[in-house]
Amino acid sequence: MAFAQLQIVSSLADAYSKDGADALILIGNFDSVDDSALAEVIQQAKITDQRVGKQPLLLKADGVPGQRLVAAPTGPLNRDFDDVRQVFDAAHAAAKMAQDAGARHPVIALNNVNINDERYKQAFLAAYLGLCQALYQPLEAREAHGEEAIEPTKSVILVGELDADWAMAVEAGKRVARDLAGTEPERMAPPRFAEYCRQAFAHTAVKVTVIDDSQQLQHEYPLLAAVGRSSMAVERHRPCVIRLEYHGSKPERTVMFAGKGIVYDTGGADLKVGGHMAGMSRDKGGAAGVAGFLKTVAELQPEHLNVIAEIGAVRNSIGSDAFVADEIITGHSGKRVRIGNTDAEGRLIMADLLSHLREEAA
Repeated sequence: MAFAQLQIVSSLADAYSKDGADALILIGNFDSVDDSALAEVIQQAKITDQRVGKQPLLLKADGVPGQRLVAAPTGPLNRDFDDVRQVFDAAHAAAKMAQDAGARHPVIALNNVNINDERYKQAFLAAYLGLCQALYQPLEAREAHGEEAIEPTKSVILVGELDADWAMAVEAGKRVARDLAGTEPERMAPPRFAEYCRQAFAHTAVKVTVIDDSQQLQHEYPLLAAVGRSSMAVERHRPCVIRLEYHGSKPERTVMFAGKGIVYDTGGADLKVGGHMAGMSRDKGGAAGVAGFLKTVAELQPEHLNVIAEIGAVRNSIGSDAFVADEIITGHSGKRVRIGNTDAEGRLIMADLLSHLREEAA
């Protein structure tokens, strides 16, 4: 899983001395610039280009790594509606510009961002995450073209104060979540969703267990099995439950998550029509968020925490065996559920997952 690795330095001089540094991304308000050499470059650019300070621009700057300066303005940061998202957005906009210009190891620095203001205490993290999100390429594209080809930025050097390991762990989790939530329905059908999780947590402290036996699902997760009933006949679409477990060495607390993983939501017998089915491969965002959180936990390995998650990966297919409105199904909890609309499938699979976790918590 490749993404821009983070290095932290305390000054621009330290950043410029790093091997491979090839651009500077300067983020902030450019009404004034702390560094006199950079101030002169930006002031000269303003003479001929009114966009300077209003939108991200690539400027030639002697003395800057690669002679590439990407001036990424946030606008004013002192109004009552300003917040750290402006730093994120500026980094996001500048990252692709620097990469397209040929930079592979950019430096990020903030200008006129008051990190003592409560709103901007996470400004360094926001800058790094904004850059990473901009440079992220979908899983389908990475598998088709290779990560090396379409995600060429290898590292970022940040001038500031930030725990690099913590920031990269957060980005690793976000990347897993993006992959699982955004990938098309065949590539992320339930069995392949499970296989992605196995690969993402290989060689980590997170244990992955996959329940995919149809009889076991019908017995232990009957509501989930009903949602996936019409997909059982297609092997590549068969539902499963993915259990993720992390156990800290000195646990003080256990947290549990249930993840809704509707990998494709046709609506079932209450079929989505009129073009409303487009985008329904993203009805697995809850499951993606849970798996992404566990990825961050796997990277950080907190001693004090246990995390247990169950993800229901199901395709709500339409067919002769589809569950229908007016059916009454007894869930794992023993509660009898009357189906009112088959497009309300998410709450059904969540009910079985939560029932299992409730028993375990007790």
